[in-house]
Amino acid sequence: HANNEVGSINPVGAISAVVRARCPGALIHTDAAQSVGKIPVNVNTLGVHLLTLVGHKLGAPKGVAALYVRDGLHLPNLLHGGGQEAGRRAGTESVLLLVALGKACQIAAAELPATSRHMEATRGRLAQLLIEGLGGHESPDARPVASPGTSHDTSQDTSQDRSRDRSRGGQVSDPADTSLDASRDGPSGVRIHGPADASLRLPNTLSIGLRGVRAAELLASLSERLAASAGAACHTGEAGVSPVLRAMGVPVEYAVGTLRLSTGRHTTMAEVEAAAQLIIGEAKRQRAGGQANLTIVASSK
Repeated sequence: HANNEVGSINPVGAISAVVRARCPGALIHTDAAQSVGKIPVNVNTLGVHLLTLVGHKLGAPKGVAALYVRDGLHLPNLLHGGGQEAGRRAGTESVLLLVALGKACQIAAAELPATSRHMEATRGRLAQLLIEGLGGHESPDARPVASPGTSHDTSQDTSQDRSRDRSRGGQVSDPADTSLDASRDGPSGVRIHGPADASLRLPNTLSIGLRGVRAAELLASLSERLAASAGAACHTGEAGVSPVLRAMGVPVEYAVGTLRLSTGRHTTMAEVEAAAQLIIGEAKRQRAGGQANLTIVASSK
């Protein structure tokens, strides 16, 4: 339902409608692990027969998940023997984990509006701090990256350009979205990946590319103080860019420096400020030392 790297919310409802029209007998499943507990999720709106959600993504312990199965749909048994889980998966259930998942879902549903607003505010502040601290915001479109001493004149952008950017899942600066406001003056050093329209991305996810930075090295140096992931894995001088960033056409210099950051219901603004300062400090250290040449390889992950 939503991409785990850049937070894009896919139009599952529209896709389901097309599939049903063309192939009425098709079964439709969506993985909603990233979206449940962060945005409204309704199986009827999505038009799916099956939906997966995962406990640890919404406050339950690790090791428990759930599969929604539409009434009347028969699935073959996964494990034979006992009659647990409607006969689909034999084996004694963990009552503790099941109760925990149920309670987590109950809390998530009750607090969803407030949680979404809080996540969006903290994610927006994190983006703003990184943009201010590490350079102008580069819109991820097909235009060449600005050279030092130059800037991109957005006054020449056309509506066709902006439509093209959105269709590619590119980020276009939206005046109504204060989390993306940044100066275009000078060479661009920061690029946010994902849809420009805030309603088309998860409220908690920030995928941000830092030019002149090796994200894997940055995270390794901050591993005791910051929990995050990179858009590229770096081993022995080679950087493997994720298939998601490759498919989006993200320039290599930004893909190698991409961080996948997320905030949660308990994330405070003080933690956001501290995380931003850690990232900015390490990124500036790398930039001051110069960017080593990397061989870019395809990632199979």
